[in-house]
Amino acid sequence: MQVEANSVAGALKGGLPPVVLVTGDETLLVEETCDTILARARADGFTEREVLFADAGFAWGSLLEDAQSLSLFATRKIIDLRLTLSRLDGNAAAEVIRRFGDSPNPDARVLIRTGDLRSDQRKAAWYRAVEACGLVVTVRPVDLESFDAWLLDRLKRAGLVIETDALALFASMMEGNLLAAVQEIERLKLADLPSPLTSEALATQLEDSSHHSAFAFVDALMAGDAPRVARALENLRQEGESPLGPLAVLVSTLRRAEKGDWMPSKQQRLLPAFRRRVGPLAVILGECALLDQQGKGQLPGDMWQSLLSLSLRLCGKPLPLPAQIIAWRRLP
Repeated sequence: MQVEANSVAGALKGGLPPVVLVTGDETLLVEETCDTILARARADGFTEREVLFADAGFAWGSLLEDAQSLSLFATRKIIDLRLTLSRLDGNAAAEVIRRFGDSPNPDARVLIRTGDLRSDQRKAAWYRAVEACGLVVTVRPVDLESFDAWLLDRLKRAGLVIETDALALFASMMEGNLLAAVQEIERLKLADLPSPLTSEALATQLEDSSHHSAFAFVDALMAGDAPRVARALENLRQEGESPLGPLAVLVSTLRRAEKGDWMPSKQQRLLPAFRRRVGPLAVILGECALLDQQGKGQLPGDMWQSLLSLSLRLCGKPLPLPAQIIAWRRLP
């Protein structure tokens, strides 16, 4: 059986099937969908949870033994399996899923989560085995056309009212980044701003974010402040952030500058000098597209280093010495 993520709660009203597969690339929505499934599992008495990672060398036979054995604490359990498609032994997986589906343990359930599946992968034996005995939940990405509506719904759920212009600004600054949007909404809740949220209040709040944030990185870049750019990127990297985050904020800013859309006052003041320094914005956007491919593994190379190199060039510092970059990163 197949359902969309927004229908998963209804599909589970009759209880959890032996195997549930959640597939999708949007991390936030996949996590929330799995949380819904795990909450249903707890409600059904599956209070023990075991997390496994199916990567290279994973023994699928051990999964079957685990799923069919009684818990040490005599409780019902759910096995949360994180599946790496590139290292999947499809034949072994299909055999184990079929056998568990044919003779399911009433005290065990299996949740499999993985990335988005291509059409050929949905024809594989292991996938068909899940369809036959369980539930497949497809998590669709939120496209740019639907992002404003999704963002408005999230704000309403958080108890926040926002003006139409402010919503458009917020959506453009998030550039379709769902996780960043949710984090900002949580921060806005704590800020206790007047309701409804206005463009001015929203811009001020975002501008006041941590000086190591992706927004501060772009502000420093527009100001041509190479040392601050290097420090901001290094702090984001050390905090475990993806380089796609600051790149997305940079691309959003460049697109708004190119179209003449609304920008925060600080960026408006910096924009004329920035445009004189960097040249055609369309060319920079083309380079950003190549960095995006690099960050997604479609081109070789270290995206953090590429982003730093591009950013320093946009600051007017195309070839700083490595020792100088190291010194910039260490400045307070």
